[in-house]
Amino acid sequence: MKCLKCWILRHFRYFLVFVFRFLIVPVKMLCGKKTAIFFLLISIWGTIQLSLMGIFYAMKSVALIEDIPVDENYSSLEDFQKDSDEAFQAVAVRCFVTAVIYLCTAIICFICLRRNRANERRQLMQQQQQKAQKEKEKMEKHQTPFVEPQPIPLKTKSRRKQ
Repeated sequence: MKCLKCWILRHFRYFLVFVFRFLIVPVKMLCGKKTAIFFLLISIWGTIQLSLMGIFYAMKSVALIEDIPVDENYSSLEDFQKDSDEAFQAVAVRCFVTAVIYLCTAIICFICLRRNRANERRQLMQQQQQKAQKEKEKMEKHQTPFVEPQPIPLKTKSRRKQ
């Protein structure tokens, strides 16, 4: 298990490059706003549920004994206990791995949702700029040239008597 962790840490960078280059960029075209929200919610729910199930399997919850893959007939209690402990741990690891996969899907959907939102904002700003440009051109077309008003001289009469 220790070697697996070392290998994962060494190759995590390659995994991120793979995810961003081959999964996130094409998803932008495949996944609209509503689809991204739907898959984001499903992924969050799956992550929470599978994490809790992994915790309960790791704690060897008796309620989940029917769901572990063990034989029904054993000659001794120690054999059953050993096999069931191994099965509980194996199923717990599977649940945690699946929860991580769901979490990665949620992250991809979140990024897709943010990109869609950014594209919508960009399109809205372009439309507003085009509308403002048209209004400006329309005003310039119909507007008479501005002539600066001349100051009006004040006529003052002096009423002095000489």
